[in-house]
Amino acid sequence: MRLQRWIHGSIFVMAMVAFLLPSPAEAQFSTIGQGTLERSPVFTPTAMVHDARGYSVGGFFGYLTFVEDLGDFGEFAVDLEVVGMGGAYGVTDRITVGALLPYETVRFEFGEEEAEDSGLGDAAVFGKWQLYRSPDGPLRLTAVGAVTLPTGEDDAGAGEETTVSIGGAASHEAERLSFHGSLTLDFVVGREEESDAVEDEGDTAFRYSAAAVYQAADRFNLIGEFSGLKVEQLDASHAVALAARLVVGRERTLFLDGGGFFGISDTAPDSGFLVRMLLTR
Repeated sequence: MRLQRWIHGSIFVMAMVAFLLPSPAEAQFSTIGQGTLERSPVFTPTAMVHDARGYSVGGFFGYLTFVEDLGDFGEFAVDLEVVGMGGAYGVTDRITVGALLPYETVRFEFGEEEAEDSGLGDAAVFGKWQLYRSPDGPLRLTAVGAVTLPTGEDDAGAGEETTVSIGGAASHEAERLSFHGSLTLDFVVGREEESDAVEDEGDTAFRYSAAAVYQAADRFNLIGEFSGLKVEQLDASHAVALAARLVVGRERTLFLDGGGFFGISDTAPDSGFLVRMLLTR
């Protein structure tokens, strides 16, 4: 039974990409769609949106690893690599829309058995509507939504269901610090095929995150983040992340991001990292 639980749990590990790596788009390509805020986090959604006709485009590479000791059964390990690109556009001063397309490579290892598959991941589209902006600008509240479509290849563990995400985000800027938090509900609205594992784990999940960004120098930021995911019938997973951003260019429009995260619960990936380049105007 324990072996079956962790084999089924591999689906859960794949689902964790939704908040630890950049998929779905709004949730994890966190600067895309966030406007020109230089002091935004790497993994956490924010309440920032583009100005009207503002845009951002970029690419990223992410990696995570998960290893579980199953005692007499040996070790069960998952390595996941995600590379992709995306963009966002400011429809108005308060509404931003965007999309993301990833390519995924997943490797499973159980005892002496190994398997590797790769292919397109599920495409995602998202929207953000900034509901409140304080008169002097530091506090912002935004409604967020995303749809992850079953466009990916089955070999990459994708292409089986449509997921809708709805929630909200808040951001507050101080002189050299900015704070961000988000809460999102994910639920499945369509599935091409059922599986016992998915049925056991449920059709809904809560994602929550918080971050603090410190402007250490004029063009360099240090970032600390916390992320959580609670899927039905499974224990909550939590991770912490440390990241940095370098702002490049005369007009300060190119962001170079890098960060690593570390699981702090048994069901979270052990570790991983993300690197990203983003051009925003």
